[in-house]
Amino acid sequence: YYLFEGRAYLQAAKAVDTEQYNRRLMQNWSTDPTTAQKEKATEKLARLQTSEQILTKAHQLSLYNTDHYANMGRLYLYWTDPTGGNDPSKAPLAVQWMQQATEHTPGNAQLWDELGVAYSNNNQVNDGIAAVEHSRSLDRKYGNAPKTKGQWSENRGHAKAGPPIGGESLDAGR
Repeated sequence: YYLFEGRAYLQAAKAVDTEQYNRRLMQNWSTDPTTAQKEKATEKLARLQTSEQILTKAHQLSLYNTDHYANMGRLYLYWTDPTGGNDPSKAPLAVQWMQQATEHTPGNAQLWDELGVAYSNNNQVNDGIAAVEHSRSLDRKYGNAPKTKGQWSENRGHAKAGPPIGGESLDAGR
C-alpha cells in the first residue's frame, strides 16, 4: 500500500505544473504568474516531501524489495531535475538509492540506465556513461540507453559536433 501511495504523490508532484488549480488544497493558483510559480513550487515540494515520507516507510517495512530502492532513487532523480524539484543537493541520494537498486537486481537494464542518469546529475559523468553502457550490455533491445546517451551529448553541446557519447545513433537498439 505505501509503495503505491508514495508513487502516487511523486506523480502528483510531477502534475503540479500542468494543473489548472491546486487539487490538494482545492483552490485556484494565483492570477499573478510570479506568485503562481511560487505557489506551484511550494506545492511541488510538499508533495515530494510527502512521497519521501511514505516511500521511506514502505522501504522500512520491506528492506529486500528492489522496488523500494528504485522508487526512492526515482523520487530523488525527479527532485534533482531542473524540471522537477530543481534541488541538486538530492543528487547524491539518487545515486545512493539507484546503486542499491542495481545491487538488489543487477540484471535490470532500466535500473542501470536510471543509475547512469543519477550519476550524471551528480556530476559523475564517467560513472554515468559506464552505467548506461552496462545497461545496454544487459539488454541490447532496451531502447532508453542510446536515447539517454544522446540527451547527455546534446545537453553538453556535442550534438552538432558529432555522434552521441559512445558513438551510437539515437536509433540504435530499436
